[in-house]
Amino acid sequence: MLPRRSSVTCIAIHPAGHFFAVGHTDGSIAFWASENPEQPILVRTLDDLDVNVVDPEALEAHLGKTTARDLRLREPIFKICWSGFENLRGETALTVLGGTEPDKGFGLNVLWFPAFNPEDLHTTSSLVEEDGLHFMLTTIRQTLAEMKTYHYSTHTSIQDFYLVPHNSPHFNCTYNPYAILILSEVGSDERLLEAREFPPIEFTLQLRQSQMAKASQSKGNQLDLDSILEDLSLASLPQSASLPYEFSGGKFTRDAYKMQVVPKDVYQDLVGSAEMKCMKPRVRLSAGCAIMKSSLEGPRTKAS
Repeated sequence: MLPRRSSVTCIAIHPAGHFFAVGHTDGSIAFWASENPEQPILVRTLDDLDVNVVDPEALEAHLGKTTARDLRLREPIFKICWSGFENLRGETALTVLGGTEPDKGFGLNVLWFPAFNPEDLHTTSSLVEEDGLHFMLTTIRQTLAEMKTYHYSTHTSIQDFYLVPHNSPHFNCTYNPYAILILSEVGSDERLLEAREFPPIEFTLQLRQSQMAKASQSKGNQLDLDSILEDLSLASLPQSASLPYEFSGGKFTRDAYKMQVVPKDVYQDLVGSAEMKCMKPRVRLSAGCAIMKSSLEGPRTKAS
């Protein structure tokens, strides 16, 4: 078999630093260990694992039934970001723009991965060799089995996205994000900017319920706990956010605005030192601020 020749489009490093993801023009994502440049640990698409491994029986069965019309090329992987989070158990989120088939609609996808804990694997598996590299690769492969996925759906094609961190500029401003800005196209000359909660609430729902249960038990207030857990269970969709006036209302001319990361001192010069008194979380931007608008949307209800 010849090596894969699909061009590289983007790279994202896992917060632990031991492995990284590489996006390709054929819509696949290859995961590599920093200690092993010989071959990837895993090559996958958004739907299938080990797409670089040939299954002779499946290939033979597929070739006789496939025509040129049946072939559906995936989008290239345009952008990927790998995020870690504070106050969680080590789980990470890989946000992927691109890689979808033509009939899957518009949007971007988020894969939720378990924590990278080599010590846990060492104590629970007797099959793993303790020879360093093999042990590390086995642990990484286990970490790449996503627990959940989420699709941020949009009405039109997404041009770019940007994760807004709580405070840390590290990991290319993708560490501990609490909102995502999505730039999508509207017609040929206009763009739409929207903000949504990140990560999706369903990723952390179980952890939040557990934390609230422990806090309530320590205070002995079971009635409040039941009410809180009920509210959390209804929160199935990420909140949207109000954008600054300059961006609100929808469309603006292409190339008139650009999402860009700037140093802290430059940012202060852009936005000024004035602070708004607001109890709601904000998405700070050079044009002002954006606030989570759950009160404007009404109470959350279970998704149909």
